[in-house]
This record gives sequence, C-alpha cells and structure tokens, in this order.
Amino acid sequence: DFANDNQIDFILCCGDFLNSEELRVEELRNINAVIDRLEHAVIVAISGNHDPQLEGSAYRKIEWSRRLYLAPPGVGRVALSTYRTVITCHSWDKKEIPEPLELPPLSSRQGSYQILMLHADTTTNSRYLPVDADALSQLGYDYVALGHLHRPHSPAPNVWYSGSLEPLDFGEGGQHGFMMVEISGEVR
Repeated sequence: DFANDNQIDFILCCGDFLNSEELRVEELRNINAVIDRLEHAVIVAISGNHDPQLEGSAYRKIEWSRRLYLAPPGVGRVALSTYRTVITCHSWDKKEIPEPLELPPLSSRQGSYQILMLHADTTTNSRYLPVDADALSQLGYDYVALGHLHRPHSPAPNVWYSGSLEPLDFGEGGQHGFMMVEISGEVR
C-alpha cells in the first residue's frame, strides 16, 4: 500500500525474501498475490542464507509475478533503464559463504546511478559472506543496500542495513521497518 500510495519506483530486497524453504505452494501464491497488487513498483530481490537458490528452492514452486525480479546466483547486474539505474548484486546458491567476495566494481554503463545489493555480514570471521564495510563504501556506489542483519544501521558512509520489516523472534526488539531512499543529482 505504501509503495502504491507513494509511487515508489522499485523495492530492493537484500536476501531472505522467503525466510524458509518449507513454504507451501498456497503460501507462495498468497505472497505472489500481494506482489501483483503493486501498481507501479517492481521488486528486485537477491537470495540469502535462508532462501538460497538450491535444487528444491521455494522460488521454483510457482511462476512468480512479473513485478518480481529474482537475481540468479552469483554476481550480476540489473539495468533499470527507465530509472537510469544499474543494480549490481550477488545472490546465494548455498546456505553459508564463509569466504569473502571479490567486491564487484561499478558498472561501466554511463549516465546511470549505481546501487550495490548484497546479503552479507560486516563482522569478521562470519560464515555469511564477510565483507569490509569501509571497502564497500570506497567502491563509489551511490548506495550500498545490505541484508542479513535485522537491525537498521549504517556500518559505513552510503552503506545501509535496512533491517527486517518485523521482528523474526522474541529477541529482536527495537525499531523495525524499511528505508525509503531517494537518489538524485548528476548520474555518472
């Protein structure tokens, strides 16, 4: 409803869109019906440690709405030409990634805003794609959207965890919700 009421262009989901692989087809169809209610926005999603794109992935159980773009496993790019935006992203195909990712450089596409989406952990020695927040900040992206940690915070300039929309267990108190980001100014 917020996306429709505010003409949001796109929604970024940085992993764990489906927080379980054990969702029934009926539940997936209900999620899909909510996505289909979007009048303007599209969802760009990557998979994370709770919803990796494995052989029996819940993502493969139904045909998803045209309003959802799920990035395939690995590093890739999504060009949203209408919005002069290139999103570089990394989607998971396993439940743990203990080795650091070679950080992807900016797209060479001229005249575009640059966004990086990762499902990653900015703490050292993590089994969940450890990354250096300061190194992410220095890559030159206009915005780095991170998923995995459920508390909204910024570990470095232009690098943000939006957190989860709601607590996922009783230990997750504090603020929850989403971030509305507006990028403006000259494009690269």
